[in-house]
Amino acid sequence: MFNNLNLLFILMTFLSSLVSISSTSWISIWMGLEMNMISFIPLMIVTKNIFSNESALKYFLVQASSSALFILTCLLNSFFMINLMNFSINPFIMHIMLIPLLIKLGAAPFHQWFINIISGMNWMPCYLLMTSQKIAPIFILSYIMTKNFMIIMFIIMSALIGSIGGLSQTFLKKILAYSSVNHLAWMLSAIFISKTTLIIYMLFYMFTNAFVMMIFYLNNIIQMNQINSINFLYPFFISLFSLGGLPPFLGFTPKMILIKNLIENNFLLSIVLIMSSLITLMFYLRMALKMFTMKSSTQKWTLFLLHQNKSMYMYSLFMVLSSLGLMLINLFMI
Repeated sequence: MFNNLNLLFILMTFLSSLVSISSTSWISIWMGLEMNMISFIPLMIVTKNIFSNESALKYFLVQASSSALFILTCLLNSFFMINLMNFSINPFIMHIMLIPLLIKLGAAPFHQWFINIISGMNWMPCYLLMTSQKIAPIFILSYIMTKNFMIIMFIIMSALIGSIGGLSQTFLKKILAYSSVNHLAWMLSAIFISKTTLIIYMLFYMFTNAFVMMIFYLNNIIQMNQINSINFLYPFFISLFSLGGLPPFLGFTPKMILIKNLIENNFLLSIVLIMSSLITLMFYLRMALKMFTMKSSTQKWTLFLLHQNKSMYMYSLFMVLSSLGLMLINLFMI
């Protein structure tokens, strides 16, 4: 699927994100975001079908529009701060600049484009859009974002829409897309704590999300009614519950760290995030119940034995990683 040229584009997306987050002027941040968009579009059309082309066109229109709004706010900021190359920002312009960055992230209520284009993409571009493509915008947000009513409302909307929106979905990519919107709310909340907390949460999310998407990709599954054909049954359950943040699995660790700090600073926000996380667990429990109800006990045991040799190493890896959840909590809580 990916040749050397596509690997080059993947490298360029990471390098352009690095350019944006390490820049000291708004114009160079904007250039990094544009490089990131141009590098990612060829990865979206690798499959060369009408759906991926449509998704790429929608992605370009949304990103180009948000980039135009971003550079406009940079120009407006230059009138207040005299120099476009200066990294300082006017407080009023800061609130306007939040909008294009939240659009790029796919945060609620600007999430609909994100949900729509996910369905027309292959699993690998989907994973990159949900993870690495969020790096630059969210770190730029961390530079300018302050704790105010406006950003808290965006976080609450992302948490609730990301959790409730996925309940009615049967298309797995859209379920994971809504889950990504919910996780984005947690990431935005992590900015209030520290950049270290944000990095920890993003790394854990990228790690757990990769396992789930890898299993879907290997089994060529896109719909809920196909989920009973998954070969790696038990590793799938573990990775699914870890992505949902169910204790004691690995995905619970960053959420516990964040909850501990948020309760001390913003109790209401932490309650909303916890409740929304419980709702997202319903997606994953529904997948698990569907597999258990569609397979008899004999079939499940036979399936495990048939694939035991092939999946034993993966199964053991998932077990070890999932058992690290509570241990890592103790490590980070010291």
